[in-house]
Amino acid sequence: MGTTVQGASFESPPGGRQTVYPGSVVSDWITLIDDVADAITAQSAAVLARPCTYSDSGSHPIKVPAGAVGFKVRLRFAHDISAVVASPVVRFYGMGGAAPSDAGVFADDGTVTFERVDNSSQAAAGLTLTPVVSGNTRLRDTTYGYSDILPASGRYDLRGAKWLLGLTETKGDLTSGGGGVVCAVQVQFIN
Repeated sequence: MGTTVQGASFESPPGGRQTVYPGSVVSDWITLIDDVADAITAQSAAVLARPCTYSDSGSHPIKVPAGAVGFKVRLRFAHDISAVVASPVVRFYGMGGAAPSDAGVFADDGTVTFERVDNSSQAAAGLTLTPVVSGNTRLRDTTYGYSDILPASGRYDLRGAKWLLGLTETKGDLTSGGGGVVCAVQVQFIN
């Protein structure tokens, strides 16, 4: 006779019940990178290939919420932009293993695993995030404008990551009547 193989068991939280909402949002929009246009420098090719070596205080690794299996992304920027000279390009990494330090930096000693979660090819360009310049059709409030959400349908798969990290590949160049424009990358986790 063959061997019986049993899958991993599921442990219920205290009280024995867990509420699951299929296809639901599990977070608000969270800022992953403070600015990808005005006050930042794009990461070098060496850092993009070795993401544990970044040291950008404006990029904040986010702990993936319980139940999240994917994410969506958008830009939040000053609503009065007048021109987009260049759109920012960002790479997204799923991180596992040891948590980052208090400064938000991961150990670069083999204790952290990482992979691109925006593209299955490690060498591929990151996501181009394009702000909408103006008009009555773009989403905005009195302070900010918002780009289209990517992907347009579905989600980017987190592939079991415990943390999400975003690194700027190409700095955006946006202008407004007041000069440079701060442009934040935001993510929303979904299950």
